[in-house]
Amino acid sequence: DERTAILVASTPCYPYGVIDPIAELAGAALVVTLRAHAAGGSAGVAVDDLVRDAARLLGFARLSERIGIRVRAGIDHLDQRGAITLGDDRVTPA
Repeated sequence: DERTAILVASTPCYPYGVIDPIAELAGAALVVTLRAHAAGGSAGVAVDDLVRDAARLLGFARLSERIGIRVRAGIDHLDQRGAITLGDDRVTPA
């Protein structure tokens, strides 16, 4: 009705019962970012390395395109929340 501003929902894999655990993906990416920073990586971590290392932290032995896309969604979530600074190709803690 006229009082509804916007209603958005997305479950692209709903028929299969799969919904991405964005918080878990973001958490793994944040752990990798903070570890790299603590180890002296003041320049940040390369996005591709962050995706790979976060996927490994979550237990994936190899990085498929689908896994990479989903981990990248977690990284974007962190950026939107202000937890990290996402540059052209590097990520640093906020």
